[in-house]
Amino acid sequence: MKFLMDTNVLIALMKRNTSLLAKMRMYTPSDFGLSTIVLFEMQYGAERSQRKEENLAKLELLPFEKLPFTAEDARIAGTIKAFLYNQGTPIGAYDIQIAAQALSRRLILLTHNTKEFLRVPNLEVADWISE
Repeated sequence: MKFLMDTNVLIALMKRNTSLLAKMRMYTPSDFGLSTIVLFEMQYGAERSQRKEENLAKLELLPFEKLPFTAEDARIAGTIKAFLYNQGTPIGAYDIQIAAQALSRRLILLTHNTKEFLRVPNLEVADWISE
């Protein structure tokens, strides 16, 4: 596994974003992971959508490894949150958790939300939607 997908990347993938698909085709599904935090956000969105059953079915078919939030992820997330708070540049709790998972596993975070994630020290971030 090389990459961890943020929620906005998974949404773009489901909407068949051409830039993202072109990059992803250079790899195999085993190169990508999904945080259980992202799955939570996607489940919530699907439950509230007008096409609930269709969107829930799409989530079930995702071929990517699901990464649970671990004690090590929690430790790193706490460190990130404290650092960003002390800098006066906090980001959302879910984004902190996703960033922690990428850091603990030394994965590149694929996101369209680079403005937030670039605040996290040592986090490698890529935006395949804008490229």
